[in-house]
Amino acid sequence: ANGFDAKATEVRISTYEEVLGTTSVQIIDNGLGIDPDKKLEHFSCFNDSQKVGDDDTQGAHGRGRLAFHLLCANADWYSRCGCKDTKISISSDDLQHYSMLSLLPEQQKHSVVANGRGTCVELTNFTTNLPDDETLLCILQNEFGWRLALNDKLKLYLNNTEVSV
Repeated sequence: ANGFDAKATEVRISTYEEVLGTTSVQIIDNGLGIDPDKKLEHFSCFNDSQKVGDDDTQGAHGRGRLAFHLLCANADWYSRCGCKDTKISISSDDLQHYSMLSLLPEQQKHSVVANGRGTCVELTNFTTNLPDDETLLCILQNEFGWRLALNDKLKLYLNNTEVSV
């Protein structure tokens, strides 16, 4: 929801598996990116959201950005907002603290550079395996189908398969 809430028109989710299960997930959007000057608004308040009362946004509970801890140990956000490139890292064993680094443009993820703006979230060190693609597609259809149906300019992909309405 955060990608679409950040005015993205396209969100791409890629899952990576090995023999023992899920190894990582990458979520790329072409939204406005995370403004490093407003980091406290984005990452310091749990159960609180600046989107409360905004009918155009889906995430309004202030928990989504930290929900990764239910599945994996680490989350890294690579983001470009305007001309500012940043990397934000959080570990599941210390959700209240994060690191934010300024990146040089050449250090930014290629997917973010290609979009010109947006965010690439990488989830790693999985403690729980994800369901198969068919099940994940159904979950994404249930969660985002209404939004995709209301705005045909929005696109959501799972492993290069478009989520249908």
